Parts: sequence; C-alpha cells; structure tokens
Amino acid sequence: MQVVVGTLGLRDPDGLKNYLTAWAAGSQRVKQTLAWELASPKQMCQMSRPGAWLGDVVFTDLLVVFGKRANMQYAAVGNKFYTWLGGALGVTALGTQNSSANNVGNVMEFLHWLAYEEDRCEWVVAICLLAARELAAGSPCMVLLL
Repeated sequence: MQVVVGTLGLRDPDGLKNYLTAWAAGSQRVKQTLAWELASPKQMCQMSRPGAWLGDVVFTDLLVVFGKRANMQYAAVGNKFYTWLGGALGVTALGTQNSSANNVGNVMEFLHWLAYEEDRCEWVVAICLLAARELAAGSPCMVLLL
C-alpha cells in the first residue's frame, strides 16, 4: 500500500493537493462537492456517512496491520485531522460553508465515498496512511477516537 501511495505521489499534503486538483478537473461531482454546489451542509452531513465509515474502516485496518494497535476493533479519523488536512488541500478556502470542522470533515468523508465510486481507492488509503503517520508522530492534529 505504501509503495502504491508513494509511487502516485500521495505521501504528503502537497501530493494529495495535486491529486485532488487533477481529480476535480476530471470529475464534475468532485468539483461540485468542493464548491458546495452538490449539497447543502445538512445534506452533506447525511451523504458523508458511507465515506466516513469507509475511511474509519481503512484507518482501523492500517493501525492493526502495522502493529500500532493490534487489539483494536475500531478507530475513527476525527474532524481535527480532516480540518488540518482540508486547510492544507485548500478545501476550507473554497467556500464559506466549508469553514467549520464538521463541514470540512463531512466533505473529506464524502470524498472517500466518491473515490470508492470512481475507482480511486488510492485516495482513501493515502488519507488514512497520512492519518496513521500523524498519529504515530504524536501530531496535535491527530487524536485517536475509539
């Protein structure tokens, strides 16, 4: 997994930002999501749930596989991380509705689901690997939610 993510240049926020920019250029749904044209914040909250689940399952699996939390059954990627990453990716600058941690988290989680639907699972894996690395490094943007 790490080799694929590294080969695609998705190891850090700069690589992820470049990937997201290219993805949005080729996907109307991603472009609309980032511009808040696809759904209101309330609708996005509902629409983001499958992507939230997907991201959390991948994140939990990575923590177990890499031996960081061998007995863990479930861990969630929190909005604090998504807000930090969303800022680095420029997601929070794309619209005034994107400013709250909850809204940024919902957009990032919905992007997980769009990645799944559009056969871009490397996006989900890359985000979750970055979250796991930030957790291992003791980053203040990452709090383990069990």
